[in-house]
Amino acid sequence: KHLFYLFIAVALTTAGRQPLCGQTALPFHFETSPDSADFVNFDGGLGDVIDNPLPDATNNSARVGKIIRDGGEVWAGSKIYLPAPLDLENSGGFRMKVLSPIGGIVAKLKLEGPNISAERDVVVEQPGVWTEVEYNFLSEPSGIMNEIVFMFDFGNLGNGTDFSTFYFDDVETFDPTGGLGQISLPITFE
Repeated sequence: KHLFYLFIAVALTTAGRQPLCGQTALPFHFETSPDSADFVNFDGGLGDVIDNPLPDATNNSARVGKIIRDGGEVWAGSKIYLPAPLDLENSGGFRMKVLSPIGGIVAKLKLEGPNISAERDVVVEQPGVWTEVEYNFLSEPSGIMNEIVFMFDFGNLGNGTDFSTFYFDDVETFDPTGGLGQISLPITFE
């Protein structure tokens, strides 16, 4: 009887939590991890890891992430769980390389955690070339969010063709202040 109640208590406290397997730490270079099994797809998005379809001077990596958007919703995409919450206070900037088949798409990056989320948009203008994009999440709460969500061509319905297939690589965090963070007050000149 006590074992049954212990089982119920454990089940209730772990309900809604994601399993520890499949979690990957930043940066994402896709050479060894994360892999295709680490993607959690939603609403018509399908994440995968494949050989780089267009190695060039900006991105000559052998392996890259890929998301195909096929029907579903205009916010279709995929996400990856991290093993620990993000330190946005010291590394609130995100940088990644994107290869889009069409220009002018919105590349949305969303961070999620328990009862909280934050998102930023970047427009990828140039089609058919690797482009480096940056996002700034410095103003968001630190130490809470542990999911990174990728949504390409946000606002449009994908059709599963090459024009709804997006590639990304070298996802990493950085200090967007360049080491010039907010000064602590009061200033005493001592």
